[in-house]
Amino acid sequence: MIEDVFRSARSARRVRSCLLAPTFEDLIAYLAERGYPAMTIHKYVVALEHFDSWLQRTRRTVSSVDEAVVGRFLQDHLPRCHCRTPCNRTIQDVRAPLGHLLTVLRSTGRARPAEVATRTPGEELVRGFEAHLRDERGAADVTCCYSARYAREFLDDQFGGREIDFSRVGPVASTRFLQRAQDVGHPHR
Repeated sequence: MIEDVFRSARSARRVRSCLLAPTFEDLIAYLAERGYPAMTIHKYVVALEHFDSWLQRTRRTVSSVDEAVVGRFLQDHLPRCHCRTPCNRTIQDVRAPLGHLLTVLRSTGRARPAEVATRTPGEELVRGFEAHLRDERGAADVTCCYSARYAREFLDDQFGGREIDFSRVGPVASTRFLQRAQDVGHPHR
């Protein structure tokens, strides 16, 4: 499968030398089954090579990969990344590949299942928002997913772990959140 995406023998060898190489085979099949074009699959694997390199440098194992490890890579490593090029250094370039990687690692038993979090009132609100977008507005799944993520980040920014009380949210707080999001390209990242 790797050779189908990386036509150059040198590139295929480079990918095969990764800690995640066995997972890349499954990831490529997973993405191809879902209709992803070869160019996108190639881009995703290249993005994950950067993550693989970071895993090795930080002495992490494949089985240790979970949301916390991915978060460390995105929030701690990428903003200060000085890795040699070519590598993807923006959250936008690596977030989706990392999400697919987690799915494949878990479905193949290479990583432990996701912990089931208890639903908070904020999560219930976000789930309702997501259902509204999908069922009432006809939004695409990807739009629902991103909108829900931004809604969670907004609620976390405004309330943290406190009770949700929208009467305490005014236009200034909302504007500040959106300005910070625009300044860094993504809220809280």
